[in-house]
Amino acid sequence: QEASVDATPARKIERVVMVAGATGRVGVHVCEQVLVRIAHSKVRAVFRNATKADAVLGKLKKDYADRVELVVCDLGKRSELRDAVQGVDQVVYCASAFSAPRGNMWQKAKALCKIKLLQTFGRLLDIRGPALCCKMLKKFEKTALWTVAQNDLEKSPQVPRLVMLSSAAVTRPTWDSQKQLQYQEAAQIAIVKLNPLNVLGSKLRGENRVRKEQVPYAIVRSTGINSTHPDGSFQVSGGDTLVGRINPKDLAVALATTLISPAATGKTVEVATISGSQFFGTRGGKQALIDGYAALKTDLDIQLDEIAAEETKILARLESAKSNE
Repeated sequence: QEASVDATPARKIERVVMVAGATGRVGVHVCEQVLVRIAHSKVRAVFRNATKADAVLGKLKKDYADRVELVVCDLGKRSELRDAVQGVDQVVYCASAFSAPRGNMWQKAKALCKIKLLQTFGRLLDIRGPALCCKMLKKFEKTALWTVAQNDLEKSPQVPRLVMLSSAAVTRPTWDSQKQLQYQEAAQIAIVKLNPLNVLGSKLRGENRVRKEQVPYAIVRSTGINSTHPDGSFQVSGGDTLVGRINPKDLAVALATTLISPAATGKTVEVATISGSQFFGTRGGKQALIDGYAALKTDLDIQLDEIAAEETKILARLESAKSNE
């Protein structure tokens, strides 16, 4: 295990990190990685199924008794989320409404219809949940003691308060033919061609809502999550063109590292791993992530570049029209 690291501990104040979706295949590893990698941290593991939580988080709670808090919470209910977020400094949001429906054919059909209905009205957990967490983080910021202490420090680097786990390929269904030709491999992967229940569109809507909330954020778009994919070195990219795979444990390393990376704030990144030599035997190599984040532009800078490019095109057309008069 890699030694605990911290960005800039304001004082010896406990940093409370809420993991939404803590019993999922990624969330359970995020809980562990936060505890291992972030000094003076406490995990508030949030989930809906207490029985499952006992099974998958019981050992972690036993090993880190004073640093793990288990909280039953329906993330779609504002009143329950309000209680869960109070006193929280940062959130890793890795919950999702998309899972294989269970039960008989009628029960499965009913579950699928519910997803489509919630999508239509923007109430699906993937669309609404991350931004709702942002709202609560803003509302109860004064209860987050580590965050308050950080804000009191001069020149304190701003780390993300919300780290959202999203999916690579969320923009690809909307690519024009020219971009599809430019990035053929990225445009032809199965999730883009199938896009079941418009999962990619829902993830993108969730991202866009987070960007509007004016809370320091980082959006981590995972490539294909595969439990059998070997450990490897991190690849970091932007622009939604990365193709690859990553296992849940390495993805958890990326999410936990993002919490302590000011270079990730305000950015949307894609991550994958490639098998190969590891950094002193640790998973992935934290520095590769941090360097990758630093090399990317913020979402705001990208948006400004796009506006400037469009203005340049408009001016060029006007000049061309004048010359043809």
